[in-house]
Amino acid sequence: MNTVLKYLVIVCVSVPTGVVVYFCIGVIVPRVLNTGRFYSVPFGGFKVGGQDWELFSSVIFWILLSFVAISTVINLTGRSHKKTQ
Repeated sequence: MNTVLKYLVIVCVSVPTGVVVYFCIGVIVPRVLNTGRFYSVPFGGFKVGGQDWELFSSVIFWILLSFVAISTVINLTGRSHKKTQ
């Protein structure tokens, strides 16, 4: 597969994955801490609505983390396929 196309597909998958992970963690953390509010992980905490950069940087963090995780899995599975062929 073309490298540019492969990373374009990874970006298209990691953006919604990162956003969903951000929202899921933002709901799970306050339930674990026994509070009733959304929690912005890793930046912002309970201060949602005050600073937009904290929300955007948290979403970007999870998108980048998703991109790295998906890239690593795809690269590792691609290498194991090449070894077996």
